[in-house]
Amino acid sequence: MPKMNFKLVFQTQLIPKVHFITFQTDSEIIFSPGQFFSIEVAPKVFRSYSTVEVSKQPPIFFSESQKLTVLEKGNYVSFMISTKPGGTASNFFETKVNEEISLEAVGPAGRFGMVSNPQGKVFICTGTGLAPFVPMIEGLLAENPDTKIQLFFGCWKLSDNFVSQFFQKFEDRIKYPNFKIITVAEDLEGQQENENLRSGRVTTVIPEILKDFVTNDFYLCGHPAMVADMESVLKNSGVTENIHLEKFGVVK
Repeated sequence: MPKMNFKLVFQTQLIPKVHFITFQTDSEIIFSPGQFFSIEVAPKVFRSYSTVEVSKQPPIFFSESQKLTVLEKGNYVSFMISTKPGGTASNFFETKVNEEISLEAVGPAGRFGMVSNPQGKVFICTGTGLAPFVPMIEGLLAENPDTKIQLFFGCWKLSDNFVSQFFQKFEDRIKYPNFKIITVAEDLEGQQENENLRSGRVTTVIPEILKDFVTNDFYLCGHPAMVADMESVLKNSGVTENIHLEKFGVVK
């Protein structure tokens, strides 16, 4: 797979230690939602990140990025990157990334993606595990606004929730009647539970909410412990073949 040049053109902090970063490349890219790119963070050291978006349009859901123009050549490529783990990549994105930087990347790659069938879709993620789900969900709702989708986003405290920033255009309940986001936080920071906000962990909350497991497809992405635990919960609930997953630390 050939290398390509990435030039950083936009970055913002979603929450402490989690960044949204957009690069521009002159390369034309054939991208499938769910794939990742490997980015060179030190000489001959690459780290892989799921892709939020590949587009000739700037990431307009952040107002600051509207200064970016529509591209005639190449693409914008956007990522959510966590620097919580520490290490080479975290240090690079915390201290060395600026809007003058150019670096090498390889991709897109990976086979984590959507399965075409009429079943409902349940997406379960924590933190930057949300990244591959953004283009997946956008694609599903663009094709069929009536698609039944439930997105569960898990976080430690409620102020770590950044999921809604990526789905504002789908908040129209008339146009997208079956799209629902449920935020699950261990610390609600004084907020009361409601149908879109629950206290606890996704592994314990989801069995309380879902009444029918076998008629849904499940997509899991995030910390490997959450993914493994959630996979066990689903299998114990009778789900066998309809589990699709991506684990941080394996291909991330």
